[in-house]
This record gives sequence, C-alpha cells and structure tokens, in this order.
Amino acid sequence: FIAPLQLLDNDSTVLYFKNDNIFIGRLNADGVYVGEEDLHINTDGWEAHANIYNNGNSIVFSSDRNSDDGKADLFISHKQSNGSWSKPVALEGLNTIYNEDAPFVAGDGTLYFSSRGHDAMGGYDIFKTRLDSATGKFDPPQNMGVPINLPGDDTFFTLYGQFAYFSS
Repeated sequence: FIAPLQLLDNDSTVLYFKNDNIFIGRLNADGVYVGEEDLHINTDGWEAHANIYNNGNSIVFSSDRNSDDGKADLFISHKQSNGSWSKPVALEGLNTIYNEDAPFVAGDGTLYFSSRGHDAMGGYDIFKTRLDSATGKFDPPQNMGVPINLPGDDTFFTLYGQFAYFSS
C-alpha cells in the first residue's frame, strides 16, 4: 500500500507513505516517480502523515514512536547543513493522551492538524495554531469549529490557492 502525501518541487518530488513509513520519490524522465529515499525519521513504529514546509527544510509528521498504546503524536525534524534530517522532536503543548494526526503547515506558518484531544467535539477535529517566535512555543490550539468540525472525524485539512480541503 502506497499513499501520496505531498507533491514538491513543481511536482517533481513526491512525499509518500509506504509500509508504515515516510519516503521521498523523484520523477524520472519517463514521467514515473521512482526511488525510496528514507528521510531517517522512520522507526519500527508507524509514521504515516507528513508535511514538508519552510522551503523544504522542515517536516512535521505523525508517529506512534513514543506510545505504548499506539496513540499518534506530532513530531518535527529540520534539514541540517549536511542534508540529513535532525532527530525528531515531539511538538510540546500540542500532543495529548489522544491521537494527533494529519499535520499541514500553511504558507503563513499556521499549523493545522487533527486531534481527538484538546476541545474536540467528537472524533477527530481540525485545530490550528502558530509558533510564537518570542517564546518558541505553540499558541494554544484553536478548534476550527462548525461547519469545519462536526461530531464525526474531520481530518487532513489543507489549503490550495483560495480553497481549503479536508476529509469529513
């Protein structure tokens, strides 16, 4: 099972999920995405949903790496000067005892994600937050509310041009 997560570099690079891990593939001359570049953020656990941002220098993703019960949290890693990715760090203040998943960082730096915790109305709800550059901490997550969030699961919020897309 392979699932595309994000297209980058004028659609010449694909971030994708395969076998519980996150990889990058590149478009070849035949118009086929090939390769399985390991970002070295993967574990024996589940790393599934991710978003690369900050001109390709940062990645935020969900993982159950620190969980004894399979609950997902959000992590971040940054590209280092040698091109490798830093050790992932949990997003303090955003992760709860419930699942956090489906991160997306908009062009203005707003982080959108889905959570069963915080002030969820039922199932997964979509939240947004921003990093406070003065404190280095995220603002308290804000529930996107109705009509975005309903009693069921609301996930995978993304912005594309003037439009927002999500799964409900």
